[in-house]
Amino acid sequence: MKKVKLIEMRLKREINQDLMAVKVNMTQPTYSRKERGLTSITAAEWDKIAEVLGVDKYEIYENSSRNSMLSGNLKKTNTIIPPDLLEQIESLKKENKELKAEIRRLKARKNKKDSN
Repeated sequence: MKKVKLIEMRLKREINQDLMAVKVNMTQPTYSRKERGLTSITAAEWDKIAEVLGVDKYEIYENSSRNSMLSGNLKKTNTIIPPDLLEQIESLKKENKELKAEIRRLKARKNKKDSN
């Protein structure tokens, strides 16, 4: 998925792909593939690109379709989920799983204690 907001902001700032690639420490072909959505842009790369452009990363951030959230049977491909938020969601899922396991252990202990 082409990164339209990123491309528009880069052009508005009159920065070509060669210069952008140098500033974010990658080759121009690599940067071009990222802009065209052929390869993903990491959270750290979004931060650096935003810094070079002098904007908040959420002004230019566009999520790839594979990270889009699903709502029922309706796929929302234009939903923007910041990378930091995705990391927090994964962390909360892990914590939730651990807490559920702890609840099961405590219930089992209580049931054992009640049966004695």
